[in-house]
Formats: sequence, structure tokens, C-alpha cells
Amino acid sequence: MPLGFESGNYLRVSASFTRPADILQYAANDVVSNSTSAPAVLTFANMARMPGAGGRVHTARHMKNSTTTAAAQFRLWLYRTAPTPINDNAQFPLLWANRANRLGFIDFTHSTAGTGSDSSSAMVTFAGVDYICGSGDTSLYGILIATAAYTPANAEQHFIELGVELF
Repeated sequence: MPLGFESGNYLRVSASFTRPADILQYAANDVVSNSTSAPAVLTFANMARMPGAGGRVHTARHMKNSTTTAAAQFRLWLYRTAPTPINDNAQFPLLWANRANRLGFIDFTHSTAGTGSDSSSAMVTFAGVDYICGSGDTSLYGILIATAAYTPANAEQHFIELGVELF
């Protein structure tokens, strides 16, 4: 469920999911999602003051509940309307048909802290992705992919938060 708070023109919105209960390695450009048969697209709700309005993504953070950082590199593709969901561990197709709705991407490279850590995270500042939500909508949509061969934890949890300035 998305979380969010607003202060003036600044908004933080999040989306999270738990990937399937397996440890199958991802190849570069494999989708990381919640299901191998009925996936859901990430939804960042209330990203605009009104339908069809927009803003700029300034910061983004991605956290997961495992300390695996070897090849923990991810790309979040953002869309103004919901693209077709893609199964977990399936290759991500960059489709020409999505060109009008594809806004861009944000790359994450994970790190963790010292002994006793139980998670890893990545932070991107000055992401600079401008957006206008679809007409009749105030949400943005995302698909997360692995950009390197990555072995996940069983039922790994993912949390993505976007910090945006509203226009």
C-alpha cells in the first residue's frame, strides 16, 4: 500500500511488494515483481494535484530486506499510464508501443552497513525525471528490473519511495 506525505510542493510516495518464495537467479533485464503468474505493476498513487497534472522526481530510494549486495543493481522504469504487468524473472521488453507513456528510468546500486544489518538500500538524488500523469489519473506506474545477474533472498521484500516536487 502506498504511503505518502506532502509539505508544500514536495511529496513522497512509495510502493512495495514481496517477490515470490524462491531464490532463482535473475539475469540482466529480468523483471523483479510480486508473481510469476499474476504480477502487478507498481503504483505510485497521488503523484499530482489533479488528474493529468505532474511534477519532477528529485529523489528515489530502493530498500530490500536482505543484505545481498553482490550484483544488487536495479532499474525502475516509470510510466504515466499502467503498462502491461510482466511476470517475475521474465525478460523486460522495451516496447515501442509504450513510448508515449514511458517517462524514463532510475538506476539503483545497493549497499549495506556493518555487522548486524538486515537490509540493503540505494539512494538516488537529483533523479530529474519530469512527468505528467495520464488524463484522468494522478498515479505513476513502475516496473522494476535487475540490471545484473542477481540472486535474491526467498520472498524478498522491496520498498521504493519517490520524492517529488509537484508542478
